[in-house]
Amino acid sequence: MPKVKRESAADIAARWHLTAVLSAVGGMGKSFTTEIITLCKMSVMADVQVFSADVQSRLAVKLGEGRVRTINIDLLDAVADDPLAVLRAYSPLADAVMRSAETGGSIVLDTAAGHDVSTIRLMHSLSLDSVIAASGGQLVLMFVTTSNRDAMRALIDATEKARDALPLGRIVWVLNERTGLVFPPGFDSASIGVDAARFRELRAGVTEFAIGRMDDRIWQPIERAGINFMDFVHANPADLAKLWVDDRGNSLDTLSAAVVQRRVSAWIGKCMEGAAAALRFS
Repeated sequence: MPKVKRESAADIAARWHLTAVLSAVGGMGKSFTTEIITLCKMSVMADVQVFSADVQSRLAVKLGEGRVRTINIDLLDAVADDPLAVLRAYSPLADAVMRSAETGGSIVLDTAAGHDVSTIRLMHSLSLDSVIAASGGQLVLMFVTTSNRDAMRALIDATEKARDALPLGRIVWVLNERTGLVFPPGFDSASIGVDAARFRELRAGVTEFAIGRMDDRIWQPIERAGINFMDFVHANPADLAKLWVDDRGNSLDTLSAAVVQRRVSAWIGKCMEGAAAALRFS
C-alpha cells in the first residue's frame, strides 16, 4: 500500500493562501479577524497583501497604507444596475492572485458586509479555488458571526453556497463570542430556521475558530484608537492609561493600565493561536 506523504508544519506555512473574511451582517468582527489573520501570516511569511472594503479604513491605519489596498465599495453597491461592477471592484484582487500564483505571496481580503454572496459568485465565475489550487495555494473562506440570529442564519446559507460554488476552498467559521456564546452546547438550530440534520452536516465539514469573551469597556477604546495589536502589546502602559478614562479623566476600571494591557495582550495571543490553528499553521 503506497504511503501518503504528510505535510510538515513548514510545508503548510510556506503554502500561499487567499483568505477571504466574509459576513452578511455588519459589526460581526471582520476587520478584527482580518488583522489577526494578517499578523499570523506575517509571523510565518514576509509577503502579505491586504484588500479591504472597510469604508472606515481602520485596517489601513492599523496595518499601514502600503500593506492595505481599498476595494471600491461604490462599485459593489452598484451591482444592481451594473452586473460587471463587482468584477471591476475586485480586478486589483484578481491581478494580485495571478502574481501570488507566481511568487507565493499571500492575500487577505476583508469584504464588505452584505456582499458575501456576490463575492462567492464572483470567485466561482473566475474558478478562483481551482486557479489557486493549481498554483500550490489554497482558498480559505472565513465566515464571521456573533450570536446574532440573523447573522448565524446567513452564515449557514453562505456556507452552503460556498461549498457548492468553490469545492476546493476550505471553510472556516469564526465564532465571535466576545459578547455571548455562538452555537452553545445544546443549540437548537430550529431557532434560526435551520433543520438539525442540515446544521450538523454543515458544521461537521468546517473548521471553527472561536474569539473568546472580552469586556467591551476594556476592548472598544483600543479599537477606537486604531492601535495595531502588536504596538499595543509592546506599548508602555503609561501611554495606554488615557484610553480607559471618562470625559473628566476618571478611570473607568479599578484595574491599572498595566493589568488591563496584560489581560488584553493575553486575549490577543489566544486569538492568534486560534487563527493559526484554523489556518493550519504551527
